[in-house]
Amino acid sequence: MSGMRFMTQDERGIILRPLLGLTKKQIEEIIKALGFDFVYDISNSYLKFERNFIRLKVLPLIKERFPSIEKAVLRSQKLCAYEHDLAMRYAKPVFESVFNADDPKLPRFDFSKLNLDDEALMLTLLRMFWMSMLTLPPELDVLKSSLNLMRISADQNGLVKHEGVELRRYKNSLYLMNPCIFPARQCFTLKSDQSLHLGDFVYTLQSSSGKEAFSVDGDFVILDFDLKGSQKIKPLHRAHAREIKKLLSEYAVPYFLRQQQCLVKEPSGRILALGDRCACVRAEPSRQSFVLKIQRAG
Repeated sequence: MSGMRFMTQDERGIILRPLLGLTKKQIEEIIKALGFDFVYDISNSYLKFERNFIRLKVLPLIKERFPSIEKAVLRSQKLCAYEHDLAMRYAKPVFESVFNADDPKLPRFDFSKLNLDDEALMLTLLRMFWMSMLTLPPELDVLKSSLNLMRISADQNGLVKHEGVELRRYKNSLYLMNPCIFPARQCFTLKSDQSLHLGDFVYTLQSSSGKEAFSVDGDFVILDFDLKGSQKIKPLHRAHAREIKKLLSEYAVPYFLRQQQCLVKEPSGRILALGDRCACVRAEPSRQSFVLKIQRAG
């Protein structure tokens, strides 16, 4: 319980721990006096857990030599809590400046302007980043692996897994995501008035008049997921054609999400757009215009 505070406040509300400063015996007396039913957690007696071994075997020996050890531990606990609270006050504005949750299912951590040698700050920020998708704080080894991922060359495809969540890097940013199922590498038909669920993604034609909108000849398009990175296409607002793999990089699509992108085509095979990134044909004023919308399902 070291480092816990009597009162904490976060996005869940205010959490009070009124029994934190009491001994086990005092807590038992209160429960019995109130007539509450209770059980003992027998795992607290398992010596295979280091915390139990220290509490049951080591601490009694220390108390024989240093009778005031418990008071000293409680003082240290309060000091740790105060220092942690102070550190969070300074770390929070830094975290808010590098954290982006526009897509809550793919939070991003931009470390391009951070000093990676400031390990104390970096581990604190990484803990806060992981907690945006976890319920319990990650272990120190997970945080150090995350920091190492930030320090290696940007062209290495690193991965840190913890509690079913994946931490990935693309350029100077970290991303947290749940493992996802991508559409099969084949063609699918998408009607203009329907949504198409493929793997963990939903594809929809959304009416638009923006510069990346395209006109549809008919009431459906073909989504071609069998992309060839070396294939060249010409975006509408570009002077020359370029390879798809280079365009995806230019449009900041992380390598681990490129399988969600596709070529939007007419039944004749004419390319209308590259996924939700750019149009390849000009929208015609006389016809309705669309953009492709890609979202994570659920």
